[in-house]
Amino acid sequence: MTSTASSSSAYKTTNKNANFFKLARLILDICNDAMRDLMRSKISDDENKLTNRIASSQTDLENCRLFQSQKQIIFPANNGLVRYQTLDFSLMYLLVRNVFHEEIEPASKRNKRWGNCPTANDTSLLAAIETIRECRNKFFAHAVSSRINEKDFKELWTDIESAVDNINNHINKSISTVCYKKEMEKLKESSTDPDLEKILEKLFELEK
Repeated sequence: MTSTASSSSAYKTTNKNANFFKLARLILDICNDAMRDLMRSKISDDENKLTNRIASSQTDLENCRLFQSQKQIIFPANNGLVRYQTLDFSLMYLLVRNVFHEEIEPASKRNKRWGNCPTANDTSLLAAIETIRECRNKFFAHAVSSRINEKDFKELWTDIESAVDNINNHINKSISTVCYKKEMEKLKESSTDPDLEKILEKLFELEK
């Protein structure tokens, strides 16, 4: 009886679960959508052009470490199109770093700007993308449960919010009129489902 009560208490939804849920949504929903809008703005909203550019760099991309499922998305069979909506942050980062780096920052690949932790005074678009990558890796790679304390939550949220706001400033308003700063504020202040355990499990499984 005592063991059951203890177990039940251990899995009760807490504020730390709510923090995890909000941060997961910030990364998986808002960051992904902002990156897609950025790519549409910097590259093209035309998925035919996107597909052709990726195909022209197929040899270089195949030298990157890709899962078969990722290859199927960026090299679709039967002359299919690469769809923006199928790209997660990992694939979008791979593409902007290896194919569309000049659109993000001229000479960035030659100057070895990619793959580094941004310095505090770097306000470039590239730094914003790298900040999200760093925060995303820190959040998901080191998560041992669906809980995050208030201090870590605030630090990660502040860094990601600043990066997304920077990206938002580079999005063409003809592509998207979403104000991601406002959307992030809404998400941060939103109430969470008291039964979010299953949602957390799905989000974490999706990331894996």
